[in-house]
Amino acid sequence: MIAWLVCAFAAVALVSSWIVDPASAEIAYLAAFAFVVSTALGALTLAMIGRLTEAKWYMEGARPATESIVATIPLLAVLFVPLALHAPSLARSIVYLAIWAALALALPRWPRPVSALGLPVLALSLTFASFDWFMSLDPDFDSSIYGVYVWSGGFLAALGLVVLLRGSPVALAKLLLTASIFWAYIAWAQALIIWIGGIPRETAWLDARGAGPWAIVILLVVVAKFAVPLPLLLPWTWKRRFPVQAVVAVLALLGHALDACWLVLPARRAPALVSVAAFAALASFLFASRPEPSTEAVPS
Repeated sequence: MIAWLVCAFAAVALVSSWIVDPASAEIAYLAAFAFVVSTALGALTLAMIGRLTEAKWYMEGARPATESIVATIPLLAVLFVPLALHAPSLARSIVYLAIWAALALALPRWPRPVSALGLPVLALSLTFASFDWFMSLDPDFDSSIYGVYVWSGGFLAALGLVVLLRGSPVALAKLLLTASIFWAYIAWAQALIIWIGGIPRETAWLDARGAGPWAIVILLVVVAKFAVPLPLLLPWTWKRRFPVQAVVAVLALLGHALDACWLVLPARRAPALVSVAAFAALASFLFASRPEPSTEAVPS
């Protein structure tokens, strides 16, 4: 009920902003969409890995919470409608959304074959969607690992959400640490390649995100997604404590939300309150729409 109330108030604020300043509301909505779609697809990745390996920690622990998030993926098509109305030329988006919805719906019925076939399909479709929706905001910029960057942040955020929904076996804490390190590696690799290459059309993208308030934003992102999780999750005894895991999980989600803003909003600015309303509306809608995860282990 609380999630639906948050969604309603945020949606009213967002619609009001859209009437007053459509351009700002649209770019804020796109940043929020980047956050929710990457997090949902990160959960789908985790679900397919868990189903394919039939790992005990997933089947008996993380599965209900993870697949309650995955169940919201078909709703991404509904959330994409406002963007589609403004940019109808993005016809390939229908293909991406249909693929993800099909994978999410088919996973419970045919878990192993869907997972085996779905992981590479998900990787390719998310990469091309990232190019179409987010990287295209800066037409002169291109990066071959941009899709991996978007995915790695979403996977980390999805792990954090699963921890908060279900409580965490130590295996999830290990994955949180691994995902944090992997995201940091991809972020550093992308920035280093751009800097070494020195191509003006690419360095301009990085310069726009490393100056003024955006320099503070990316610093907060690094702190939330890597600098704090690394020392908290490295010690074995800390890794097993749920309060420590919960702190890292919250930071992963907040850090990924800021990361989505850092990727999208420098292209076209949006007021902070409009961005907050967009994130609150979309995230609370998906959270409220998900089926309640079972507290019991589901047999395979």
